[in-house]
Amino acid sequence: MEENIFILKSLLEEIDKTEDKLGFYEEYSRRYPNLYGQRALIAKAVCGEFVAKEDLEKAFKYIKQYIYLAFYSSIHPQTNCSYFSFRGFSDYAIQGIKESSLSLVHPRNFNDPFDPILIAWLDKIIRDKEIEAIKSENGKIEFETYCLLRRACELLRIRCLVKASNEESNNIIENVNPLMWAHYAACHTGFCAQYKISNEIFIKYNTETRFLKLLPVSYDGEKIMDTSHIEMYRALTYKDPIWRYENEYRLIYFDMEEKNENVAKIENIDPEAIYLGYKCSTENELLIRKAIHNKNIKLFRMEIDAQDCAKLKKNRIL
Repeated sequence: MEENIFILKSLLEEIDKTEDKLGFYEEYSRRYPNLYGQRALIAKAVCGEFVAKEDLEKAFKYIKQYIYLAFYSSIHPQTNCSYFSFRGFSDYAIQGIKESSLSLVHPRNFNDPFDPILIAWLDKIIRDKEIEAIKSENGKIEFETYCLLRRACELLRIRCLVKASNEESNNIIENVNPLMWAHYAACHTGFCAQYKISNEIFIKYNTETRFLKLLPVSYDGEKIMDTSHIEMYRALTYKDPIWRYENEYRLIYFDMEEKNENVAKIENIDPEAIYLGYKCSTENELLIRKAIHNKNIKLFRMEIDAQDCAKLKKNRIL
């Protein structure tokens, strides 16, 4: 750990001393193509170099490269596991089932203004840097760089999924915390879709200009931000320990080609199964039945367990 910190400090000092940061980035990328984190730091410095030259188009290109490299690591998802998505009924939710697509949205659609921390932190630091921008040229460069980073984050799309807590249970729905039904499936009137995301999906959506990552949320309680630095990966996958019961995973998508649409869709993916909430209406059950017509999707309804009235159990109905 201390060795890594020393290497990072040495790199930051070298970046700071280098006048031709773009040339340094290109040479470093050629020599160390797999050192994504280090290349990300240099890409951010290159952004600042172009900000100083008032070439904001190129500056924006490299701040997007910074985000891309910060995530493009050797982390691989557990593709043999099931992940659950709790939904209330809406035309939009039903359409996704019909179209065999999984939608990801901008974090602004989350119900918690502090989630993800990345967005709240950037808004804060931009306010702080605005004062420094008036005082010095370096302050102005930092301010513009963070503004561009905030703009680039508009291209992030996220889908929140959860995983059963008991690994030996084959990730069955009964081992997902029942609070998820109350909080995210409209008080048990909605439904839950169970997905296995194949490795082929990740191969398709990870290219030279975009990435798709499935990452676990951290609830370790460690403070991850201060007034000067933030770690991209942690800032998109950290939640307060009070949310630990969710056991959340995040499907994170980023496309550098500026397709700034509100929703990104992962195509050609069907749930393995759909679970109707205990209070799901007959009318909404019919909507689901129509949506999965001619699809190989199991359908269940949640019921109160006859052996334990404080628990739910699934009952297959199709």
